[in-house]
Amino acid sequence: MVDSLSEETDRRRLLLDAEHVVRRLNWKLAGWAKYFCLGQVSPSYRAINTHVI
Repeated sequence: MVDSLSEETDRRRLLLDAEHVVRRLNWKLAGWAKYFCLGQVSPSYRAINTHVI
């Protein structure tokens, strides 16, 4: 997931509309959160949160 987020925010994508990039990031993060909503998720959430911020 971290690699996927880094790819979405890569410099090569600077010319894309910011709204489009944010929409795709939100879609990926929401899907990831729904997939990992069961069990012990704190370490995983912390890793993604640290990378995104």
